[in-house]
Amino acid sequence: MTTTTSDGMVTAMESSSSPSLPVALPRTDIRLRSERAPRRFLVHEQALANLRTSTCPQCGVAPASVAIDEELSRVPPWVYVLFLFNVLFVLIAVVATRRTIRVRYRLCVECAASRRQARTTRFLGLVGIVMLPVLFAMIALGAGASAGTVGLASLTGAVAGVVGKFAAHRQTRRDLIRLAALDKKRGVAELEAPDSFYKVLEDEAPAALASS
Repeated sequence: MTTTTSDGMVTAMESSSSPSLPVALPRTDIRLRSERAPRRFLVHEQALANLRTSTCPQCGVAPASVAIDEELSRVPPWVYVLFLFNVLFVLIAVVATRRTIRVRYRLCVECAASRRQARTTRFLGLVGIVMLPVLFAMIALGAGASAGTVGLASLTGAVAGVVGKFAAHRQTRRDLIRLAALDKKRGVAELEAPDSFYKVLEDEAPAALASS
């Protein structure tokens, strides 16, 4: 819409009836997915024995109502590669390198259910490491294969098991917390958990966080 001034100039006026631009509404699910991306941070080991938050640290939104009491353990990833050689090597390496801590915290109902499902997925991945070599070898034996072929089939099963274990771990990273490192001398643990876990502790239990 235009108007003419007293000096003959033409000026433009915005019409009140002109259509407005669409406004993008925030997507809660995208925000939550971003906040649940894994990150690493330091926590005092003593504080992990009883983390008290009113908000679920897993999603960072819902009230925390389900008590979780679990033992976190850390085994270096290279240990699982030893399955390609001998199960006994794996057991020795696990005993020598395993580190554990006790953690108590609370989750909301939905995150507690996701946690249970994620733990089941990781357990099946671990079973696959042990069972797939045996299964592949039995299939080869049933087909009347030679000893060399049976060994190759068992090795293929072991590789498939290791790949499956790492795939299960990656798939469940947003639903579980993991012990990434433990410094017993300092009494500090490095956790890998959703970003929301860190933010909830920062807001509601800052004393639990440790500096690097």
